[in-house]
Amino acid sequence: MSNMSYCRFQNTLHDLRDCAAALEDLFNSDVEHPLSREELAAAKALVSKCADIVATVSDQQSLDVNETHEWIEFEDRYEKILDEANAEIGEAA
Repeated sequence: MSNMSYCRFQNTLHDLRDCAAALEDLFNSDVEHPLSREELAAAKALVSKCADIVATVSDQQSLDVNETHEWIEFEDRYEKILDEANAEIGEAA
């Protein structure tokens, strides 16, 4: 369901914090089961969209987030990072 424009960011922020906590749990192996294929794909898409948001905001301030080696490496690897963390949970379950 879409958010009303007057509370879009407030509602989404709550959900984004929940997703961030779930990713932290995934990386810390604090979950019992790996993400489903669909949830893993959605997690990857969410991380990609967050990176797009950071790039959009930084562009408005003439900041080039792509200048740093770490950012470029992250963009190239975030899917693999999520795959590996999810696989570790599956092996432990």
